[in-house]
Amino acid sequence: MTSPSSTSSPPRAGGGLVDLTVTLWCENALAGAEHAWDLIRAGRLNRTGMWHELTPEDRHAWLSAALWTREYGRRGKTDAPAGQVFTLDGRHTVDRDSFYCAIGEAAQEVIP
Repeated sequence: MTSPSSTSSPPRAGGGLVDLTVTLWCENALAGAEHAWDLIRAGRLNRTGMWHELTPEDRHAWLSAALWTREYGRRGKTDAPAGQVFTLDGRHTVDRDSFYCAIGEAAQEVIP
């Protein structure tokens, strides 16, 4: 990962403003998660099972993006009440990461 950086240039709008470009980094972002992040940014991470055909390495990166976006999206929200029932589709559970992907999808369907 690269370090955060910034550049400035004369404003296009004028009026004493400055155009600022900032490049951010996250020490927790995994290589290979770009596809998942692109889907999230575009609002196209919108159905279950999108991780089914990924390789183990890509599935691990996918899971990292899902965990970080879920944490961000849950800020200030309460947990679902105790006693919720989750239905896990285990047909694509072949390793630890696929298990976590599957249980995350199952929980997502009942957590507001």
